[in-house]
Amino acid sequence: MSIAGLDIGTKALQASLVGLEVTGQNISNVNTENYTRQRVRFATDLVIQRPWGPMGTGVTVQGIERIKDEFIEREIRNQTSAFKRSETLFNAYEQLQSIYNEGEGFGLNERIGEFFNSLHDLASFPEDVGMRTAVLGEASTLANQITFINDEIDQMRLDLDVELRTMIGEVNNLLEQIAQYNIDIASIEAGTNAVSSDLRDKRDGALKELAEFMEITVTEMNTGAVNVSTNGRQLVFAGEYNELGTKLKTDDELVLYNVVIKGTADVLNFQSGAMGGILQARDTDIVSYRDNLDALAAGLIQEFNKIHSDGRGLEGYSTLTSANAVNDNAADLDNADLDIIPQDGSFDIIVIDEATGAESTYTITVDLDGAGADDSLTDLAASITAAAGEVTATANADGTLTITMASGYTIQFANDSSEVLAALGINSFFTGSDASDIAVNSDIIDNPSLVAAAQSGNPGDNSNALAMAQLRYSFVMNNGSQTFESFYQSEISRLGSEAKQADIEAQADNAFLEQVVLRRESVSGVNLDEEATNMMRYQASLQAAAKFINVMDDMLNVLVNGLI
Repeated sequence: MSIAGLDIGTKALQASLVGLEVTGQNISNVNTENYTRQRVRFATDLVIQRPWGPMGTGVTVQGIERIKDEFIEREIRNQTSAFKRSETLFNAYEQLQSIYNEGEGFGLNERIGEFFNSLHDLASFPEDVGMRTAVLGEASTLANQITFINDEIDQMRLDLDVELRTMIGEVNNLLEQIAQYNIDIASIEAGTNAVSSDLRDKRDGALKELAEFMEITVTEMNTGAVNVSTNGRQLVFAGEYNELGTKLKTDDELVLYNVVIKGTADVLNFQSGAMGGILQARDTDIVSYRDNLDALAAGLIQEFNKIHSDGRGLEGYSTLTSANAVNDNAADLDNADLDIIPQDGSFDIIVIDEATGAESTYTITVDLDGAGADDSLTDLAASITAAAGEVTATANADGTLTITMASGYTIQFANDSSEVLAALGINSFFTGSDASDIAVNSDIIDNPSLVAAAQSGNPGDNSNALAMAQLRYSFVMNNGSQTFESFYQSEISRLGSEAKQADIEAQADNAFLEQVVLRRESVSGVNLDEEATNMMRYQASLQAAAKFINVMDDMLNVLVNGLI
């Protein structure tokens, strides 16, 4: 019997107190986000040699460990990134659907149908100015709807860009926090077996927040610090970090920005996280719809202008300027950067004496056969001017063509096999080149009598109105495989399908994330029932240790006093 017995009891008492304290820490943090359950690691103390053999000297507390599965933590970060990407894409598709607004019956599909209906009505009453005005009204509504959708899509992309740049600031704050946690953890744990549980929990929380923005790879060093990288580029290294910045995109007509490592030209093309979702939506998914809207607008402009520019209205023009311009007045017309490429052919100009109604027809040849010198805008202007003394054509410095009639005369057009009139936007129905600028020609808006419903000067001629109305059933879109309406309807179907798929992916990713979080809770979360059991166990151990000390004290007292 020796003092060693008291020492064993004291160690047991201290170990039980540590166990109770850790249990209390777990219970008090049961609702703390990112908290990792802690556990005391006990071991037998030194064994000493006694005459009767080796004997232990009690218990020792080797440390307090975090109950954590690194594989699960990595899965949570990865799945958080995946969910945030799919959630961001789904939100983008929802917004895109609201822009097209087809569900309410006021969408573009309705406008296309009403426009063609008005053309059929005009064909029934080709000389009715009211019918012409109705056609122009429906055409203007259609063009305005297209430009509205285009502008809203562009604004949506700009808004996503602002959101992306806002996220960069949040990411930089997180990178700074993680680097500081690295410094603090490495300082506290240096040269010891201790684990800075609270700081590590906070760092894990910051890493999860970072994973919401992008895919990350986390590697822990033997100092306790972690390195963080993305896209193969280092973001955090021990106590240092690289800030993110922006760089203007040069491959887009909008003012948008790429994400880069600040101070470098290294563009980060995130594939996951909210930033990856924004980049996917902003630069790929939304752009595909905007491009097809451009294709629809360009198709309407070009196909209607090919027919309209070749037709005749109730009146002729006293003066007009082409809506489109060449890039060089001296360049061959088939190489002058026009959306419709003119070809070798000819067209007629019909000069009308307003006083007598007499008509004179002159054929203008457009030489674009590739043999010798082909016609330029300057050559075309000269040919038109030379055709009749009442006509003056001028190639303007801005690349447009102006035709001016002598007083008392007007001009109309017919039989254009060269398509140069449509290419230049002469006697056109629509102006513009795509969804950003499609509009109805202001000349015919101001004077509906200029709507070319006829192909001759005969009363009641509706042939051109019928030709334009027939475009409703013409396969002029998607390489001649779709009509205007079927092309647009396929876009709406695609939008609905992709929005649905984005929703399914977001729900699936969220469900998987919830499962992984539950797995973490089963490993690292606080179970109050388990902690209550531990509390009673440590309490009983504490009481037993105290009783053991009392017993040892009494026995030593008897032994000592009995010897005196």
